[in-house]
Amino acid sequence: MSWFRFSLSAFALALAIAPTLKAQLASPQLTLITRTSASSLTAGVPVSYTFGVTVGQGDTLTSIVVIFEDAFGNTKQLNTNGLSGALATDSTWLNGAYAVKYVSVSTAATGRNDFNRSGTVVHFNSAVTNPTT
Repeated sequence: MSWFRFSLSAFALALAIAPTLKAQLASPQLTLITRTSASSLTAGVPVSYTFGVTVGQGDTLTSIVVIFEDAFGNTKQLNTNGLSGALATDSTWLNGAYAVKYVSVSTAATGRNDFNRSGTVVHFNSAVTNPTT
C-alpha cells in the first residue's frame, strides 16, 4: 500500500488580479479672477468679480463662491453660478481692507475645490487629486 505524502504536494498559486483603479476626475481650473468694481467702496456699493474657469470634458460648473476676510478674521461670501458675480456691501461690513481668502469652484462631477490665497488647492472629492497648487 502506498501513502500519498502531502508534504510533497505543496504548491504556490499566484493569481493575476488587476488592481482596482480609482477613476481620475479632471479638476476645474481657476484661470482668472478679476475685480471689476472699484478698489475702494462705500456701503451699498457692490464688490464685483469675473472669473475664468475651465472644467473637465462633459462636466459643468455649478457654483463659484468667493470668501472675503477682513483684518479681524470675519468673513463675507459672494455666491454665483456663473463666471461673474457681485456682492452688495452694507453697514454690517467693517471699515478697512478685505482680502480674498479662497475661491471655491464646484462642478457637477468633482464637487467642491478650494483655491486658497496661499496658492494651494483643496479637493473635497477623493477621486480628484490634481492640481495641488
